[in-house]
This record gives sequence, structure tokens and C-alpha cells, in this order.
Amino acid sequence: MTHEVLSVKLCELDEKINTIHQHIYQSGFAKHSQIKEEIEALQKECEESDMILCDKLQFPKQNL
Repeated sequence: MTHEVLSVKLCELDEKINTIHQHIYQSGFAKHSQIKEEIEALQKECEESDMILCDKLQFPKQNL
């Protein structure tokens, strides 16, 4: 079971890395205002991810 969980987590990370690569590529063609909006959206997403991770660490058995 641990192997399956690790495989799923690695796939999730791979998807996130691909998304980051897409953002970097697209930013080369974007206007400054679009890049600023994207940065703000990514910061909000990071804050939400941090909150989710903190919840998972605080209540690990509820997140299985």
C-alpha cells in the first residue's frame, strides 16, 4: 500500500511541476499586468496549500 501512495504522490508532484513549466512558458508572452495577476493568484494558491498541509499535519488520522 505504501508503494501505491508514493506513486500517487509522485504523479501529483509531476502534474504540479508541469503546471509550473506552463506558467513560466506563458509568462514569456504575457503583459506585465497579466503576470502580476498570475503572481497574486499563485500566492493565494500557495497560502491555501499551506493551510491544507497544516491541517493534515495537525489532524493526520482524519486525512487518510
